[in-house]
Amino acid sequence: MSPTFKSRPTINIVGGNVITLENTFSGQLYEDQGATCSDLTDGDLTHKITVNGTIDLTQPRSSEQIITYSCENAEGAVQYDQRYVYVVFAACPTCKLLGPETTTVEASFPFSDPGINCTDNFPTAQLQFSQQSDLDVEKEGTYHVTYFASDRAGNTNTMCGDAAIVRTVVVKDTMEPVIGLKYHALDLTDASKKTAVGLMAEHSIWMSHKAMGLAIGCFACGVALIAASLRQSRSQPSHSVEEAQMLV
Repeated sequence: MSPTFKSRPTINIVGGNVITLENTFSGQLYEDQGATCSDLTDGDLTHKITVNGTIDLTQPRSSEQIITYSCENAEGAVQYDQRYVYVVFAACPTCKLLGPETTTVEASFPFSDPGINCTDNFPTAQLQFSQQSDLDVEKEGTYHVTYFASDRAGNTNTMCGDAAIVRTVVVKDTMEPVIGLKYHALDLTDASKKTAVGLMAEHSIWMSHKAMGLAIGCFACGVALIAASLRQSRSQPSHSVEEAQMLV
């Protein structure tokens, strides 16, 4: 007795046997596109397909994750086929400027950078931001600030074809010069300090005048004492030679 040959149905996987998906942290679940099954005798057997396997989109892997399809016809013949799913970090952060693309800042004043806003499959908190700039607020001119964002997989906002994010900063000197005066360690550009220093100056001048008056008075007293001494010496009789010797 010859063995009975059972023909197997044919499985066609929708979307291909190998697909690559970007990982996600949003809790999104894998949705399989499914497959179709048919047989020469039984016709369409898609409703007979059994699917096994799960795909985790939150964990990228170097190896594939597998979905297995099986389909059985009326004769009991079973056909198998598989889909290989690769979950990778492939998407790049997408960024846009916050604030104007071109801004003007007064020379010698700090530039307050509005920054950028980025979205990615990774949470924003896990993105790393950096910038390159030749900005010098002490010199008039036109400068540029270029912004970068990278995710945990090392993908940057310029790796997927997007143009670099650049802000133009124009530094201008439009203010009149300000002369600042100082009295010792005090800055006289402050009105309150001007008043305080003015009082100090007036007090110092008064003290100087007072000291000068005392000095003049003391000088006058000294002259008077010398004159009185001379008058006294003239009114006394002169000593004899003997008395002078004795005094010596």
